[in-house]
Amino acid sequence: MHIRNGANERLGVLPSRRQNIGTLGIAYDGFRRCFKALTGLPPKQYHRKLQMRRAEDLLLHTQRSVSEIAEELGFHSAFHLSAAFKKHARLASSHWREMRRGKEG
Repeated sequence: MHIRNGANERLGVLPSRRQNIGTLGIAYDGFRRCFKALTGLPPKQYHRKLQMRRAEDLLLHTQRSVSEIAEELGFHSAFHLSAAFKKHARLASSHWREMRRGKEG
Protein backbone atom coordinates (compact mmCIF):
# COMPACT_ATOMS: atom_id res chain seq x y z
CA MET A 1 0.00 0.00 0.00
CA HIS A 2 1.43 3.36 -1.02
CA ILE A 3 0.37 5.20 2.15
CA ARG A 4 2.05 2.67 4.42
CA ASN A 5 5.22 2.50 2.33
CA GLY A 6 5.57 6.28 2.28
CA ALA A 7 5.04 6.52 6.02
CA ASN A 8 7.66 3.82 6.68
CA GLU A 9 10.24 5.56 4.50
CA ARG A 10 9.93 8.95 6.23
CA LEU A 11 8.91 8.39 9.85
CA GLY A 12 10.17 11.81 10.86
CA VAL A 13 7.93 13.63 8.41
CA LEU A 14 4.15 13.62 8.64
CA PRO A 15 2.74 15.47 5.64
CA SER A 16 0.59 18.47 6.38
CA ARG A 17 -3.11 18.51 5.56
CA ARG A 18 -2.45 20.62 2.46
CA GLN A 19 0.18 18.20 1.18
CA ASN A 20 -2.26 15.30 1.56
CA ILE A 21 -5.00 17.22 -0.23
CA GLY A 22 -2.68 18.24 -3.06
CA THR A 23 -1.30 14.75 -3.54
CA LEU A 24 -4.60 12.91 -3.34
CA GLY A 25 -6.99 15.51 -4.71
CA ILE A 26 -9.48 15.10 -1.86
CA ALA A 27 -10.40 17.10 1.23
CA TYR A 28 -8.51 16.23 4.40
CA ASP A 29 -11.64 14.91 6.13
CA GLY A 30 -12.20 12.48 3.26
CA PHE A 31 -8.57 11.42 3.34
CA ARG A 32 -8.73 10.91 7.12
CA ARG A 33 -11.86 8.76 6.87
CA CYS A 34 -10.35 6.62 4.09
CA PHE A 35 -7.05 6.29 5.94
CA LYS A 36 -8.78 5.24 9.15
CA ALA A 37 -10.95 2.73 7.27
CA LEU A 38 -7.79 1.16 5.79
CA THR A 39 -5.54 1.21 8.84
CA GLY A 40 -7.90 1.38 11.80
CA LEU A 41 -6.24 4.59 13.01
CA PRO A 42 -6.26 8.25 12.01
CA PRO A 43 -3.08 9.38 10.18
CA LYS A 44 -1.42 11.04 13.18
CA GLN A 45 -1.97 8.04 15.47
CA TYR A 46 -0.80 5.64 12.76
CA HIS A 47 2.35 7.73 12.27
CA ARG A 48 3.03 7.70 16.02
CA LYS A 49 2.52 3.92 16.11
CA LEU A 50 5.14 3.51 13.35
CA GLN A 51 7.52 5.82 15.19
CA MET A 52 7.14 3.80 18.39
CA ARG A 53 7.72 0.50 16.60
CA ARG A 54 10.87 1.91 15.01
CA ALA A 55 12.00 3.32 18.36
CA GLU A 56 11.55 -0.12 19.93
CA ASP A 57 13.61 -1.69 17.15
CA LEU A 58 16.40 0.86 17.49
CA LEU A 59 16.45 0.65 21.29
CA LEU A 60 16.63 -3.13 21.19
CA HIS A 61 19.05 -3.69 18.32
CA THR A 62 21.42 -0.70 18.42
CA GLN A 63 23.55 1.15 20.92
CA ARG A 64 22.20 4.52 19.78
CA SER A 65 21.29 7.01 22.45
CA VAL A 66 17.74 8.20 22.93
CA SER A 67 18.85 11.56 21.53
CA GLU A 68 20.11 9.94 18.33
CA ILE A 69 16.92 7.89 17.96
CA ALA A 70 14.79 10.98 18.61
CA GLU A 71 16.59 12.88 15.87
CA GLU A 72 16.23 10.03 13.37
CA LEU A 73 12.51 9.69 14.06
CA GLY A 74 11.79 13.41 13.81
CA PHE A 75 11.20 14.26 17.47
CA HIS A 76 12.13 17.74 18.67
CA SER A 77 14.20 16.34 21.52
CA ALA A 78 15.09 13.23 23.47
CA PHE A 79 12.62 14.42 26.11
CA HIS A 80 9.80 14.50 23.53
CA LEU A 81 10.61 10.95 22.39
CA SER A 82 10.94 9.76 25.99
CA ALA A 83 7.53 11.17 26.89
CA ALA A 84 5.89 9.60 23.82
CA PHE A 85 7.63 6.28 24.45
CA LYS A 86 6.58 6.21 28.10
CA LYS A 87 2.98 6.82 27.05
CA HIS A 88 3.28 4.02 24.47
CA ALA A 89 5.13 1.38 26.51
CA ARG A 90 4.31 2.55 30.05
CA LEU A 91 8.03 2.45 30.77
CA ALA A 92 10.89 4.87 30.29
CA SER A 93 12.80 4.06 27.11
CA SER A 94 16.00 3.24 29.01
CA HIS A 95 14.17 0.90 31.39
CA TRP A 96 12.31 -0.73 28.47
CA ARG A 97 15.66 -1.29 26.70
CA GLU A 98 17.22 -2.91 29.78
CA MET A 99 14.24 -5.17 30.39
CA ARG A 100 13.94 -6.30 26.76
CA ARG A 101 17.64 -6.95 26.36
CA GLY A 102 17.59 -8.94 29.58
CA LYS A 103 14.83 -11.17 28.18
CA GLU A 104 16.67 -11.80 24.92
CA GLY A 105 20.08 -12.35 26.48
